[in-house]
Amino acid sequence: MNHAGNHVVFVHYTPQQSPYVTWVANGADIDSSRLIWAHDRGGENRELQEYFKDRTFWSLEYKAGVVSLLPYNAATASR
Repeated sequence: MNHAGNHVVFVHYTPQQSPYVTWVANGADIDSSRLIWAHDRGGENRELQEYFKDRTFWSLEYKAGVVSLLPYNAATASR
């Protein structure tokens, strides 16, 4: 990711994905990490958005071998 600032990426898993392959892994000091990976939990994502107000939020989906990374929009998220 070549964007300045701090970010949170909500990772949406599809039913076709292996449950043994994960994108979500963070270091011990999450608050000071430049990039935070989080499971997409639909409406519960709001809690992270409120806690990390100064960050940019993204939505990542891996489907049929293609990775999509888009700006996160809670209003249009279909999770």
